[in-house]
Amino acid sequence: MNGRIITVFAVAALAAVPATAQDFEAQSASVDLRFDGTLYPGVITLPLEEDVINVNLGAGAEPKDVCVEQAGVAECRVLTPGEPQDIAVAYAGATYVLRLQYRGQAAVFDQAYRDLHSGSVRVEVPGAYELVNVAIALTPYAEEEYGIVAPSPYLDAVRYRFSHLRDHAFVMSLDEAIREDRSSYNTLKMNGASYDLQSDDTMVRSDIYDHVGWAGNTLRPYEAEMQDFARKAQFSQFLADFAPLYAQQAAFLRDEVDISGMLDWLGREFPDVPPYDTTRVIFSPLVGANQALATFEDGGFRELQPHVNFPYPSELERFDEDLRPFLQSLIIFTELNHGFINPTSERLAPQIAAHMPDLGEWADEMPAKFYENSQGVFNEMVNWALFSVYAQDKLEPEDAQAIAQIISDTMVNGRGFLRFDAFQREFLALRAEQREGETVAKSFPQLVQSLGTFAANGDPAK
Repeated sequence: MNGRIITVFAVAALAAVPATAQDFEAQSASVDLRFDGTLYPGVITLPLEEDVINVNLGAGAEPKDVCVEQAGVAECRVLTPGEPQDIAVAYAGATYVLRLQYRGQAAVFDQAYRDLHSGSVRVEVPGAYELVNVAIALTPYAEEEYGIVAPSPYLDAVRYRFSHLRDHAFVMSLDEAIREDRSSYNTLKMNGASYDLQSDDTMVRSDIYDHVGWAGNTLRPYEAEMQDFARKAQFSQFLADFAPLYAQQAAFLRDEVDISGMLDWLGREFPDVPPYDTTRVIFSPLVGANQALATFEDGGFRELQPHVNFPYPSELERFDEDLRPFLQSLIIFTELNHGFINPTSERLAPQIAAHMPDLGEWADEMPAKFYENSQGVFNEMVNWALFSVYAQDKLEPEDAQAIAQIISDTMVNGRGFLRFDAFQREFLALRAEQREGETVAKSFPQLVQSLGTFAANGDPAK
């Protein structure tokens, strides 16, 4: 997954909106959004499951234009940060409200922060962030659903130590929120980084981050419960007890996975993406196979912030021993690279939508269907195929080929991206045909142009 500029979430079901309240009449099921001059084709698919849908449009400090569009007809608003506006869309006899939200500035980097972190790559387990992950690990949902948390002796220790808090209000609130909307897991977890935990177990809002999750700070309603949990858990002492484990895992990610080398490679291959001034990798030993990316910019200072899980050896045992060291970098690479892929593909959004009119031919099974539009599916396919391109540059040909096969098997059979195999082979072929010094980014237009030639069985479409 990755930090997206547009996310769509259902809100609590409300009374149906009278048809006479419509602002825009849709003639077909696919509705486009234009935000700050950039077109996002097919972001809204009608009919909607709820009468009112939150459409989150990123964050910033200045008012921006947003339009609902279809076939040259548009209904527009000027969005001021922190002040949602509604557009009622009529379709097939029903009317739905798109609640357009443009959040305030996500982060403010003061001069002290810039001076301290400029040029750095950090790997951290922030205390408040880990508190949220611990509370999630205690939820009944996490015990029932595979993949939310990673099995480990640390998980066992967490559940034993805090068994008396399994019914705490904060744990139950998180359980209810995630059951209601599985996608809320990432935003709740990520927003743990919007708080700081003091040595006396006091929780305070961060001086730097207003929100980290894509949908705003979804932890705000639970702050009193979160504070009570921190004190009853004596969480600062817990963090101190496990500090050696955090340091050991952070050192592995920082030193063995070669984050700096990956960033250098991505910077060279995507030269039009403005460089990031600092990279802050946030992880928890508890997190299962759930990664996400947040990016921040304030006054020209840019931060890349991947949220990842730890690559436990048990996850790699099924692969050839010689490939495991390289595969350990997959988790972080496939989040770092979204900070370069996404801004590059945004310029090609209309072409991507035109060549991927039927997402059902591309993304069929869970979790592929979480990517709700053509650009999201395209970005995720590029994301994983780019790891094979990276392997092509870094490994011997036979090892790079083995990595590409692993990636293809994972994406097609494990994640439901039906045409990924042919897509990746085309991507690798385009890379192999490039002249020395040409970048990955330069191949994007041709890769997009070829989208219509792939069939689900991996052969060229007839």
